[in-house]
Amino acid sequence: IADSTTSMVASAVFLEALVQELNKLLRPQDDGVGTSNKYDSDRESTQDSELERSVERALETAKDAARQAKEITNLAMKFAAGSTSILTLDDVIRDVINLARNTDVRMLLEALKTIEDSEAYIKTRRIQSPRGELDGYELGNDIERVAASELALPHELFLVKFAERNLLLYRKVVNEDYGKFYVLLDKSGSMMGMKIIWAKAVALALAQRAARERREFYIRFFDSIPYPPLHIPKRIHGRDIVKLLEYIARIRANGGTDITRAILTAVDDIISGSSTSKVSDIILITDGEDRVAIDTVRRALARANARLHTVMIYGNNPDLRAVSESYMVATKLDREEALKVIMAGT
Repeated sequence: IADSTTSMVASAVFLEALVQELNKLLRPQDDGVGTSNKYDSDRESTQDSELERSVERALETAKDAARQAKEITNLAMKFAAGSTSILTLDDVIRDVINLARNTDVRMLLEALKTIEDSEAYIKTRRIQSPRGELDGYELGNDIERVAASELALPHELFLVKFAERNLLLYRKVVNEDYGKFYVLLDKSGSMMGMKIIWAKAVALALAQRAARERREFYIRFFDSIPYPPLHIPKRIHGRDIVKLLEYIARIRANGGTDITRAILTAVDDIISGSSTSKVSDIILITDGEDRVAIDTVRRALARANARLHTVMIYGNNPDLRAVSESYMVATKLDREEALKVIMAGT
């Protein structure tokens, strides 16, 4: 079933492709002066056939774009899962069309399918609070949460139940508040091939987790130097999804590796501009085995109130193991290992 975004993409691409096809047919041809009626009839028949084929080609182009647009729309909806707000791509149709034609985006979405359904395991953690959503009932003596039925009790009975902590209370919960969620992704030359493809797909899934947990999300690629990051706010919009896909898809694996510099840069990003009272999480995905300045990194993480979770692809780095809250080695690059990364720190 086509959604509004997919329908608009299909219509726009079809019209654009059809115009291009018709322009080919309208190129100057022999004016046919002095030709027979049979020649005119044959030419009209040929033109009709060419017109039909042109429409068919335009339809195929539109169908292909619509399929990709649907994939992009489905991805966007996963970012809005669990939210009362509606996330739409209707105001960025031209961007969606460009993404639908982008072979790097196509490859990224295909890779994401290999770890599909991982988002089903991403649960927002909730904590009890005097104010929040009703989550059931419990017994106690918190007057602020007492059920309405208890207020109808005789005064003496109410006091007895209060003293015995036996009043019926509303159990209320709120979503746990978090700090920033930061993905550091190694793009050095050794990450070429399936390593970088799997890592990019995992990064997209981690962005979905951050959206569900209402967290600011950062992603930064690095090799021997850190590259400019992409920041996604807590309240995500359609344009943010477009920027995220463009940012991740265009990166190529090349260069050296400087892990310490990348971590310290991420820490600076976390510290800048907001309080560090809430714990932030840094997910580092790398295959680098270079030395890490352990003491410097530990002090920086403590200053930012951040936890480091390392995903080591095909290798081992004792220094990273020493400074990480969690450390895992990925060798299969499959859905199960992706899920472990996505659930890091939960």
